[in-house]
Amino acid sequence: MKVNQKYIADLLKVSRVTVTKALQDHPDIAISTRKKVKDLAQELGYIPNIVGRSLSTKKTGTIGVIVPKINHSFFSTLIEEMYLEAKNHGYKIILMVSFENEETELDNVKSLISMNVDGILMDPVSHSEKGEAFDLVEKHKKPLVT
Repeated sequence: MKVNQKYIADLLKVSRVTVTKALQDHPDIAISTRKKVKDLAQELGYIPNIVGRSLSTKKTGTIGVIVPKINHSFFSTLIEEMYLEAKNHGYKIILMVSFENEETELDNVKSLISMNVDGILMDPVSHSEKGEAFDLVEKHKKPLVT
């Protein structure tokens, strides 16, 4: 059984829009209905579909992070801080490692763009001088912090 908003709506005999609004605490929906929807969603193990939501909002709530290594204490500390700060602002982090390789860095950028991340934080490959990875991020108009 696929637990989605339509399934919850069918069980409760309400519209899918009602379920969507109830899960988002929209004031148009009665508090009692919101509680029923949320209780059933939790009972069924409902997890929102980020891809579906991103189609309408044009945002995924994700930030791509590309670091050269993760086994260095500087980067492991930095990554933890990024996770905490992103969480405080309602974002999730997708972590990629370039291994200081331009081809891997470019593949990581392509993957993050294909996931429609809202922005990219990157410690670029040291010998990269605004190469193909930067051009690709610019072409797709993604915010980039290096």
